[in-house]
Amino acid sequence: MVALMPETTTKTVKVPDSRAEKWDEYVQENPEVDSISHLIRLAVQREIDNDRPSAQPVADPTEDTSSGEILTAVQGIQTAVSDLEERMSALEEVEKAEASYDLQKAIYAVLPEDPDCVIDDEIPGPENVEEADPITAREIAQLLGADYPEVEGTIDGMVEATAEVQRSDVNHDGRYYWKRGAGQ
Repeated sequence: MVALMPETTTKTVKVPDSRAEKWDEYVQENPEVDSISHLIRLAVQREIDNDRPSAQPVADPTEDTSSGEILTAVQGIQTAVSDLEERMSALEEVEKAEASYDLQKAIYAVLPEDPDCVIDDEIPGPENVEEADPITAREIAQLLGADYPEVEGTIDGMVEATAEVQRSDVNHDGRYYWKRGAGQ
């Protein structure tokens, strides 16, 4: 009588060297396991016999390494995005400053020169406002096609920052503006 070998299939398992060393140590220290193949067969059979409805996936140490690499890459991207946002903010600030300067130049260009009839070298006389030809912030905004509140804020800032731009503070409730003439 001839004994027939049952059909077998060979499965190859790739593991990191550190894990293979642990398996070798386990086989040497535990007489109930004959070889690494026997250890793997037992572990697989135990997993199947456990018959868990929701088996927890076993963490692969190579996944930890790749996860760390991914995390590092994501952090690098976040840093780059943050740097880019800072640069964009700085460029926007420069653009706003340039736009503000351009608006100041445009406002100054349309301001009428010092009226001939002034009181205290600042305030046009109330009876001569039309003769003096001062201009309001709203009129400047219309002339320039600019936003009225922006023009008003800019021209008020110019009044505060320089003596070249004047505002009728008392007689006309701060509504009229002009620039000092060349002879002043």
